[in-house]
Amino acid sequence: MDNLKSLTQKENIILSNIALEKFEIYKKLILEWNEKINLTAITDEEAMNTKHFLDCLLLTKTGLFDDDKTVLDVGTGAGFPAIPLKLYNENLKITMLDSLNKRIKFLNIVIDDLNLKNKENIKILEIGPGHGRNIKFFKQYNNKFKITALEISKNMCNIIKKDHPDVQIINDNILNYSFENDQFDIIQMIAVIHLFPIEDAKIVLKNVKKSLKEDGYLIIGTTINEKDMEGYYEKEDYNIKVKRFRHKYTKETYEKLLNECGFEIYKPYFVNENDRNKLWYDAVCKKVNKKY
Repeated sequence: MDNLKSLTQKENIILSNIALEKFEIYKKLILEWNEKINLTAITDEEAMNTKHFLDCLLLTKTGLFDDDKTVLDVGTGAGFPAIPLKLYNENLKITMLDSLNKRIKFLNIVIDDLNLKNKENIKILEIGPGHGRNIKFFKQYNNKFKITALEISKNMCNIIKKDHPDVQIINDNILNYSFENDQFDIIQMIAVIHLFPIEDAKIVLKNVKKSLKEDGYLIIGTTINEKDMEGYYEKEDYNIKVKRFRHKYTKETYEKLLNECGFEIYKPYFVNENDRNKLWYDAVCKKVNKKY
């Protein structure tokens, strides 16, 4: 504790005694859980103070983490920088996102043990949630998320309503529906954008950009093809062959679409679906200042 206190004081970063004690608890939890799951390669306590805790705390010198600002830490891992920032300023409203359930379990224990729960909710819009699988996924992070689901299928809306009665459900097409400006912290649309012709896809993304807060994130995903093309393709749904429209993007045309519609890719993720011979390109995106 004294070492971290000395390190932070040299940088004019002031931590309360309670915060320093919580850093010690956090460190012990990391070392304990690191034996069960891979959290960090740095296990020396002194190195953790400098390479993890101090590195994260140096972000506070930017002035961006004062007061009660909202922060989203995407791909947080063991909680860096989210947990150190929250220990520095517990008024921050922080949400941590990670893809591994084991890490989520660890982070929830850290939050409980250090009493770091946020007081206010994050607003999330899920476009095309289907039966609500991703809604359940979001609730694993925080069951107080304020979630809105926009789904074109009435049957799927009924399933969501039954399984998630606290979710606001809108039965409509994103092409026809418009939300208020700067309304959501996170907008997610997985396996949706390729269902629209390219010009309609641009309208969808334009509406999404308007509805997303300036510091919000778009989480979007589609499959990647060798050639860019669109049209109607035969698909088997529940043993019934149907024709469905699909725009097949290449990596380049997908990235170009996002860029032209005012988004920059913050974190790209590629997932091979080997049994169906598909490559998914999921991207966490931020808004950029473009006018349309």
